[in-house]
Amino acid sequence: MDLAETRRVLGDFATRPVNAVANLASILGLVLTVLATIGWNSAAIPIVYLCALSSFLIVRYVRQERWSRYSEAALVMDRAHRRLKEVTDSVVFGGVRLEDALHGLHDSLSAFAEAFTLVTGSNCRASIKEIYAEAKDAGTAAGSTDLRSELFAATVSRSDRDEVRRIAEERPDLVRENSDFELVVANRDAFHSNDLPRLWLNREYRNSHWPDSLRSSGKFPYTAAIVWPIEADRVTSVRSPISNENVIAVLCVDTRRRGAFRPRVDVPFGMAYAHALYALLYFDRS
Repeated sequence: MDLAETRRVLGDFATRPVNAVANLASILGLVLTVLATIGWNSAAIPIVYLCALSSFLIVRYVRQERWSRYSEAALVMDRAHRRLKEVTDSVVFGGVRLEDALHGLHDSLSAFAEAFTLVTGSNCRASIKEIYAEAKDAGTAAGSTDLRSELFAATVSRSDRDEVRRIAEERPDLVRENSDFELVVANRDAFHSNDLPRLWLNREYRNSHWPDSLRSSGKFPYTAAIVWPIEADRVTSVRSPISNENVIAVLCVDTRRRGAFRPRVDVPFGMAYAHALYALLYFDRS
């Protein structure tokens, strides 16, 4: 985030009393000036002013109420990072296999999803998927073989406890059949959308788990999502355990409510956790 972007973000936190008083004074002055110009009955001025003031305060509350949620979510995100640190210590320094530490990783990921639930005001789910390459036979003629390397995404953990039990039964997803994974791996940058059904219906988004029947039923499992890359450092990526591939996993969060995320803030808010996951996942696969 550059200096200009930082200033824009900080500008949204304009909650100082001086700013509030200045805004109220500006509204009062504007209302009185307009009414005096058009020569309205003086009896109507207090009513119009109260309506304008009420509208201003409502808008002000809606804007600032969202920002206040981040302070609560930061406490929950701290719990996610602390639990992740414990799991990383046990795997990297304690000799514990990641498979045996998945319970702790689930607790950490659940806290991450809870933080976004607090921020958005809607129930959010989170998951971690490992990205790996595997040779796949793409032969077309009878008896011919054409081994090509395909990228797959396999679920490592989910925040939803009911879905954790089904992870072992899940089949890996082809990256090229899922637009979000494909864009994250190719661009090494986060993917986000607040209206995935619209993109999917316009054939601008691919999801291997969404059947064509959704076009008539409209019962989409989620409508907004953010996907972050868990990647090797760009300078030292030569040490990556998978050749020429720096994104070793992806971190996902989704919700059923359209427009739930504010990408300008929510993407960096979750990116810190994606960075923290890298050491654990890198060590496990190296």
